[in-house]
Amino acid sequence: MQKLLGRDEGFEELEYAVRAWAPDMAKLFSAAAHGLNALSGAALQPRPRVSRTFEAQGANTENLLAAFLSDLVSAAEQQQLGFDSFIVILGDGRVKVAMSGAPLQALARPVRAVRSGSIAIKQSKRGFETEIGFEV
Repeated sequence: MQKLLGRDEGFEELEYAVRAWAPDMAKLFSAAAHGLNALSGAALQPRPRVSRTFEAQGANTENLLAAFLSDLVSAAEQQQLGFDSFIVILGDGRVKVAMSGAPLQALARPVRAVRSGSIAIKQSKRGFETEIGFEV
């Protein structure tokens, strides 16, 4: 099922993967995170809201995306937290994401891991696209 997040960004749930697209890299990271939430069936409690920052550096953008999504998987699994708002800043082999979310109310299909070796970001007519595999 495809879901549009904005005029030019969105994601599509696949069986054990998410295809995300966006006009720029920062929005691609956000679209991929929303796709992960949809794939796992994450439902957040309305309150209390929590904020946190994720930072990483990596050899390439694919590694940064894998690290970011792995952090979200870890937060859901270990802290029972989900995030639904993302401000992403990329540059010089680094990513910084300010996120807000809430404790999980439900997680219908827990994701255990990101298949980082399978991530390839490509330029397309939509801007950028990627398909991310997950262990569910």
